[in-house]
Amino acid sequence: MQSLQTSRPKGTFKIRDTHPTDPNYIFIAWRADRRYNEYWRLKSNNPLTKISDRYKNRILQTSTQTNKPIGTFKRKDPHPTVPNLFFQSWNHKKNQERWATQKTLDHEDQRKSNWVQKIGKEKKKEKYANDPKYREHVKEVSRRNKAKPKNRARANKTEKKRRLRLGKKHLQAVQKRAIAKNPEHYREMARINCLKYNYRREVNNRILTKNQKQEMRVVYTQARRISKCLQIPFDVDHTIPLSKNGLHEPANIQPVPSSWNRSKQNKHCEPWTAWQQAA
Repeated sequence: MQSLQTSRPKGTFKIRDTHPTDPNYIFIAWRADRRYNEYWRLKSNNPLTKISDRYKNRILQTSTQTNKPIGTFKRKDPHPTVPNLFFQSWNHKKNQERWATQKTLDHEDQRKSNWVQKIGKEKKKEKYANDPKYREHVKEVSRRNKAKPKNRARANKTEKKRRLRLGKKHLQAVQKRAIAKNPEHYREMARINCLKYNYRREVNNRILTKNQKQEMRVVYTQARRISKCLQIPFDVDHTIPLSKNGLHEPANIQPVPSSWNRSKQNKHCEPWTAWQQAA
């Protein structure tokens, strides 16, 4: 800082004046209470430049006035002489017109619509809490919308993302609380699901020969023996799920770990190959 001092009197330099010997520096201010009175700064680190950049695209309203009376223009009306400018509002404080770009007007409209939606949601929540007829109407509309295939698929995607976000332990705790509140309902649901599974297996079960039935028994026995030996529960899985028209026959069943079988559900038709990789 000492090398930049010119020892000239106060008022010689104005703000943003270039240094007389080093053009990379500009004058910022005169500081009488400091050791070095002249305050010089690099052009690249000039805070005044950053402040001026903020107002670089600002519209000078005094130069855009048409001197026409209030009510002549409506919102989004184009400027009669200046291109790309649209009427925003009337400034009652300065008694003049206010002009803006299309981007600014769109941003204002978006903020206003968000605010209206927020107020509308709050009113609907209050009505839903206090009006039982409106509550029943909303539930009926929700049931009808959920039944549509597109909405069902979208809801499944949202539920999948929610499960990934919350984690397995949290969901298990939620399920336990729900079952504890209404155990009879969930017991009935489990019974119905079991009946559906047995029905699909009977429908998809073709007439088997004596040898094929023996092969089926061998696979089920094998799953029980593996579970007892490894102390890991094993199930007999249908490679092609019964819900996807898979058959209940020896060629379509395999012993697999219970955890893998539950995670698979009916999402794919791939066989379990972990034992091949381990070997």
